[in-house]
Amino acid sequence: MCKNNYKEIHASIILRTLLMLDNERALGQLPFFHAYGLGVLLMALCQGTTLILMKKYIPEQFSDIFSTYKITHFHTVATFLRKLIDGSTELEKLKSLRYIFTSACAADPKLQSEVLNSLKNIKMYHMFGMTETTHVVTYQRVNLNRAGSIGRILPFMKAKVIGAQGENVGKDVIGELCLSGPTVMAGYYGNKEATEEAFTEDGWLRTGDVAKIDNEGYIYIIDRIKSLIKFHGQQVNISNYLV
Repeated sequence: MCKNNYKEIHASIILRTLLMLDNERALGQLPFFHAYGLGVLLMALCQGTTLILMKKYIPEQFSDIFSTYKITHFHTVATFLRKLIDGSTELEKLKSLRYIFTSACAADPKLQSEVLNSLKNIKMYHMFGMTETTHVVTYQRVNLNRAGSIGRILPFMKAKVIGAQGENVGKDVIGELCLSGPTVMAGYYGNKEATEEAFTEDGWLRTGDVAKIDNEGYIYIIDRIKSLIKFHGQQVNISNYLV
């Protein structure tokens, strides 16, 4: 369930983070039924950016799409980021590319470094969000000096880390990442029990992520408390596959 002011805030977040203008071209590779893909679609509509839709990933045609349509913005996930530099993509055909954005699951620092070394003229940004926050809540340009960070919390959102008893912990102390702000969901529709489990007593959303926040406000995800993982952008419960 979303709150009443969701639309205005969502639009504001998109405008601040996706850096798209009316003279640029983005690749619409992500499914629009995901918050990330929907954000790209809405941004293109708001800014007049040309959005090139890709029905299906075909390795042999992937790099040709960039050169044919002069793609400047590539919004993707770590799985496809790997495909950029695994040898199947002709990097010389990506000359028009200026920005890469990743979200849904974190790209490891080694992969980020490989991409930046392979594509010298691009700027890469990483974003973090959840379905329960309706869009991204952290955002940063990839900085290899802060390897592993998902960035700082966006304006008008708040983040904190709590211990096992629900107490606030200090900087650089590991605990569960919790979020608060106007884009956080009101709850799971028709499921009071799940809603109560998702929030702390003082109303903060429990992300299920083990994390820490450093002295400059940069957040680092260490592990998962919950058994849900992202696989190709989808939520998968690994307990269903463990024996």
